[in-house]
Formats: sequence, C-alpha cells, structure tokens
Amino acid sequence: MQSFYVIISIFSGIYLIAQLIAYIFFGKVFFADTGVLFEQRKNKFEWQTVFPKNLPLLVIFLFSSSVFGLLLDAADIVGWISLPLGVFGGLAVNFLINMFVVPAVSKAGKRGRPNDEELIGLSGIAMQQIHPEGYGEIEIKNGGRAYYFDALTANERIIRPGEKIVVLHAENGLCFIESEAHLCDVLFDEELDMAELERDIDGE
Repeated sequence: MQSFYVIISIFSGIYLIAQLIAYIFFGKVFFADTGVLFEQRKNKFEWQTVFPKNLPLLVIFLFSSSVFGLLLDAADIVGWISLPLGVFGGLAVNFLINMFVVPAVSKAGKRGRPNDEELIGLSGIAMQQIHPEGYGEIEIKNGGRAYYFDALTANERIIRPGEKIVVLHAENGLCFIESEAHLCDVLFDEELDMAELERDIDGE
C-alpha cells in the first residue's frame, strides 16, 4: 500500500502547489468548478455529472488521505485498516477546511472585492468569448488586484477574449457588460430612447 499512497500524494501535492501558486499570482483557483471544462460540449450535462463540482477539495481529500495512509503504514498498521482510517482522516481534514479555512479566505477576499455598486463603471478584460445567449468570465482590477466575475453581454454583441469591457450593471456579482469600443453606441441609443419617450409624452 505504501507505493499507492506515495503516488497519490505526489500527484495531488503537485496539483495543490500549482493551485496555490495560481492563487498567489493570479488571485484565482483554476477549474474550481470542473463543469466549465465542458461548457462547449453538446453532452456537457453528462460530463458535468461525472466530474466533481469542486476539484480542489477532492484533491485535498486525496492528498490528506494518502498522507494519513503513509503515516499509518509507517506505524506498521496493516493495509486493510490503514486505508479506511486514511479515508476518515481525509474526510476530517476536508470538514475542518470547509468549516474554518474556506469561510476565512472568503471573508478576506471580499474585503477588496468590489460589490455590485462599485462594479458599475469599472473597466476590465474579457477572459472568454461571451455570446449573447450565454455568459463568460471577465477580469476586473481593483486596488491593484485582479478579481474575476461571470458576465453577460448587455447589448447582444459577441465579446471576444482579451477585449476591453465596461460594466454597465451588476446583480449579485453577475456583470452586464459592453465592449469599450461600442460604449458610445449604447449611450447614444439610450439618448435616442429618452428623446423618443419625451416626444411621446409631449404628443399626449
């Protein structure tokens, strides 16, 4: 069982170190929801059912279980006992992370994370192609740090990756955006709508 525990701990450890580096330098965890990997597939719902919604927590469970297994194996506890005890140890670690670490990190992150009102008018960059019938991810920088939000195109235009955008409205962290290049078109359309409304009121 020792080689089994070593292999799992090495691969899961490498993954966790990579995620930690990504969080430190980019301010995000990559593929926290593995469902995004299959957004473009026709059978995406089947794939999203098979793969876990929170991959980092699954890997933490595997890593901690394998470490517990190695410690128990080193203590000369037989494999058929060390394996379930290792699984129990992994579950305990995940429970503690969910109860204490995740809320603390979330609370710390929200201090600099702009709220819905603060998002309005902020500029950012589209990280994915955003179609009128779907949504994608955008990057907004606030206080020198990058934050990532889901976004919808507000004017039924396709927003391409790397395109500069402006947040027109936000609701529960979901941003309604427009390309900076077409922002004047939106403002001009709004002025036309207001002018038409005023004419209708005068006509009455």
